[in-house]
Amino acid sequence: MSVAFVILVYRFSVDVSLLVDSLIAQFGDNVLSDVFIVENFSSEISSKKLYLYCEDTAINFCGTFPNNGYGAGNNIGIKSALKAGYDFVSVLNPDTIIHNFPRYGWGEYCGGVVGPKITRNKKSDQNPYWAYKNSFLEYIIYVGALRHSRTLLYIGVIGHKFLKYIWQILQLFG
Repeated sequence: MSVAFVILVYRFSVDVSLLVDSLIAQFGDNVLSDVFIVENFSSEISSKKLYLYCEDTAINFCGTFPNNGYGAGNNIGIKSALKAGYDFVSVLNPDTIIHNFPRYGWGEYCGGVVGPKITRNKKSDQNPYWAYKNSFLEYIIYVGALRHSRTLLYIGVIGHKFLKYIWQILQLFG
């Protein structure tokens, strides 16, 4: 299983090189050929800097495109990665730093979306989805997605939110 990394950039900055450095630290220099950068046109200067950065580091530069939004820009990178033969694509924001990324064992996630655990500098969850994993509610969300049932999806999400609030209240008094 091969994983490509797509980075959508608007205004080239040091964040891009910090992200690339974190990928190199985890996977080595060979990871550079697995990186696809799309420039969401911001200015001629930014586009040229990003192009030269990609050229110097042997990163795949997908080109500069009109800024049609986050999804459209990422789709250009995703299509480029899939066309190059990658099985999976990880979409990364330029201000991301990768600390622990499992590159193998993605086969169980076929046809789905895998998201990261986002932490603040203090190592606390930035957007905790649940207080603890509830397999039953996850199953309801899964079936809702398969059957295109908003009702089941809402039941699963609201159930998680309810459990999260109960957990937070217990933390106040516990």
